Amino acid sequence: MPAVFLAVLLSSSLLSGCLVRFMYDWLDVYAAWKIDDYFDITRSQKSSLYSELDTIIAWHRKSELSKYSAFLREISAAAEKPLSEAQVGDFLDRAYGMSRVLLQHSAPSMNRLAAELTDDQIASYVLDRTRHQQNDRKDFMQDSGVKAHRKFKKQLVSSLEYTLGGIEPSQQYYVDTLAGWYVIIYPKWLEYEELWVNELARTFRERGTPAFEKDIILLFLNAPELGGGKYSGFIRMYNDKLVRWISDFSARLTPEQREHFRERLDDLADELDSIGR
Repeated sequence: MPAVFLAVLLSSSLLSGCLVRFMYDWLDVYAAWKIDDYFDITRSQKSSLYSELDTIIAWHRKSELSKYSAFLREISAAAEKPLSEAQVGDFLDRAYGMSRVLLQHSAPSMNRLAAELTDDQIASYVLDRTRHQQNDRKDFMQDSGVKAHRKFKKQLVSSLEYTLGGIEPSQQYYVDTLAGWYVIIYPKWLEYEELWVNELARTFRERGTPAFEKDIILLFLNAPELGGGKYSGFIRMYNDKLVRWISDFSARLTPEQREHFRERLDDLADELDSIGR
């Protein structure tokens, strides 16, 4: 979703500058650990993985971090006042474009690494993703989404409190609205995730070909084109609702919350500039 990349950037504002630097400096180790956990890669595959990661991160540090920091500063400046739906939509679209640039640059490396994976490694990973998706569906159906609602609301409140410095009683309505909406749409997301896993299995069969690079980008962007556009209307509705919610909520921020949020964005932008030097 276009919202995903922006959400990552904004949630990063929860972190102190030192922690952001620490995470970035150890990004290759963390990524390698996660991929090894997914695929149980061999020593030779791990060597190839670190080589590709080093190249991508060096490019990202030199080319992209300054763009991210400028983007965060622009959001911070705009957030001095309530954000219109047009502004929010523009920020989400541009975040989507930034994530696409990253994926397009990384896709050749992903293709080379995928080509080194065995059929058994891929089958094991796809099976794990399938089971994970099935467990999510089962958990949701067992209590009609009560646990999912509670978990999402807790995470939302925690994030907003830290990012804004607190939540006003008058803003609780918007928290409840978003959490309630999340439970309503979640079953549809579970359907989409099932499609996503099936598309993932198909895409891995294309590894080593140009088709893999095109399709893996669509997968990571959760693009509406997946499944012949079957969920394009749902995704568009999701984005429209989120845009309205962000715009409405931004209009309810107190001056203190607005300043707190902007300071966090500016501090993160400063740290990204420092890391990129």
